Amino acid sequence: MYWWNLRAAKGELRAGALGARRVLPYLLAVAIVESVTTELSFLTPSQEDPTSARVWLIAFAGAAVTVLGCVYVYIRNGGASGVQFLERLFVLGWVTGMRYGAVSVLAVALFFGLVVPFVPEAGEAAGEWADVLFLLAAVAYYLYLGRHVGQLAMRSGLSER
Repeated sequence: MYWWNLRAAKGELRAGALGARRVLPYLLAVAIVESVTTELSFLTPSQEDPTSARVWLIAFAGAAVTVLGCVYVYIRNGGASGVQFLERLFVLGWVTGMRYGAVSVLAVALFFGLVVPFVPEAGEAAGEWADVLFLLAAVAYYLYLGRHVGQLAMRSGLSER
């Protein structure tokens, strides 16, 4: 299982079908992270009324970003003529997710470490708009993942649509 080495993960996928046994660790890793994230979110105090329109709008927008992001990656993989879509989605999704997550954590740390001490209003604004910022980050992640899946599809001999 690759955690950071995108080139090696692409090389293994390019070499042929991995099979269910090789993809299973990636599926489990994604499922565990998703479950832990979801469960931990229920333990944090909510600052908004759960019946507010904003909460529902953000929830639906998040679901839409996920669906559209997966469709985008599917198209970048070659659409209906693409091969190994789920393998590429899970394997490259995991590796790009690790990289994207590391860069995101660093960016947030730098923002709160370098900007907020000098401009406290920026921290307050970031807190108020965190849900929208997370949506934008999700869009950026799917674009990043789609780029790598598309590169692999093209190098494997599949033309993009």
